[in-house]
Amino acid sequence: MRILFVDDEELMRNVSIRLLKRRGHIVDTASDGDDAYEKFMKEPYDLLVCDIVMPRLTGIELAKSVLLKYPETGVLLISGYSFDQLNDAEELSGKTVFLQKPYSNEDLQRTMDEAFQMNQKK
Repeated sequence: MRILFVDDEELMRNVSIRLLKRRGHIVDTASDGDDAYEKFMKEPYDLLVCDIVMPRLTGIELAKSVLLKYPETGVLLISGYSFDQLNDAEELSGKTVFLQKPYSNEDLQRTMDEAFQMNQKK
């Protein structure tokens, strides 16, 4: 599976990319939503794993843009905030999967699988 992992925290990107590559995934990273959007529009990914709270383009704005152009893409949104606390998140309900920080490696893999399968069925 081709994954774009987006987080403005370098440590989160580095830890997650090692885990995902060990599990056989092809992984690219981006440190902000603008960079991620450019990468995605050049060549779409199977799964977008994205922190919600980032400078410039937020994870929610990025997810909306990606799903508008590529509705079959799996989207996993990650945040230290609960999904209910996030403005504009309700529009993505049923199209994305949410994972709250901190999370375990097992939680990440389980929710990635769920997000990947969600939009494949449509």
